[in-house]
Amino acid sequence: MKEAIKLGLALLAICAIAGLALGLTYNITTPRIIAQEREARQRLYGDVLPGADKFEEVTIGAHTYQAGLRNRQRIGVVSTVTAEGYGGDIVLVVGMDQAGVVTGVSILSQNETPGLGNKATEPQFLKQYIGKRSGDLRLKTDGGEIDAITAATITSRAVTTGVKNAVEQYLSDMER
Repeated sequence: MKEAIKLGLALLAICAIAGLALGLTYNITTPRIIAQEREARQRLYGDVLPGADKFEEVTIGAHTYQAGLRNRQRIGVVSTVTAEGYGGDIVLVVGMDQAGVVTGVSILSQNETPGLGNKATEPQFLKQYIGKRSGDLRLKTDGGEIDAITAATITSRAVTTGVKNAVEQYLSDMER
C-alpha cells in the first residue's frame, strides 16, 4: 500500500512539473507567435494591395476591411472572403483599390484536390484577377476573361465567385 502511495505521489509530482513547464512555455511563446502571425498577415496584405505602407482595420458599411494606407491616405482595402470549393471552403484575401478594381488575390487556406484544384494557389492563376472589375470576374466558359484550371472548374469558379463577391460587397458598402 505504501509503495502505491509513493508511486502515486511521484507521478503527481512529475505531472505537476510537466504541466508547469507546458504552461510556462505557452506563456513565453504566445506573444511571439501572435507577433509573427501579425507580421505575416501584413506582408500578405502588402502582396495583394501593393503600394500600401500600413494597414489598419476599418468598418465600411456593414463589413470590416483592412484599409491600405500610403502616407496616411487610403489607397484601397483588403477583404477576406470564403468560397465553397470542390474540397471545402477556400479562404481568399482580395486587395482592391478605391474604385473596387482588384489589385491582388491570395489564398489563405484550401482543401482542393492535390495536383488539380490546389493549382488555384499558383501565381499564374491568381494574376488573372489583377485589374479586373466586378463585371469582368467570370470564367471564359461563363463568358468572361478568366481561364479555368484544367479539370478543376469547380475550384476555378469558386475562386472567381469569391473574388467577385469581395468586390461587390466592397462596392455595396461604399455606396452606403
